[in-house]
Amino acid sequence: MNIDALLKAIMVAIFSAPAFKQHLTQALQETLPAAVAKLIEAKPEPGLLNADPAAEFLSVSRRTLDSLTARGEIPVVRATSRPQYDPRDLRAYIDTNKQVEG
Repeated sequence: MNIDALLKAIMVAIFSAPAFKQHLTQALQETLPAAVAKLIEAKPEPGLLNADPAAEFLSVSRRTLDSLTARGEIPVVRATSRPQYDPRDLRAYIDTNKQVEG
């Protein structure tokens, strides 16, 4: 018997054992729902935004975004000739500038 046949025979024996099937089923029932929920909730990392979508993200005009950028209030990425914005930086700007009206 060659090594591949031996490994296959061992795997068949392990996977067909009733105790193994019960243990595997229980483990899957305990962990699979949480794993699936985590995958459903996972959101892809957003890419960089050009100026117009970044202004829309902030609900401001393009001119206001340009002013905020020029004042250094919002970081800009210059990987190309056009400025781009990291949505995490835009979210940080929003969080930093929240005010409670009272």
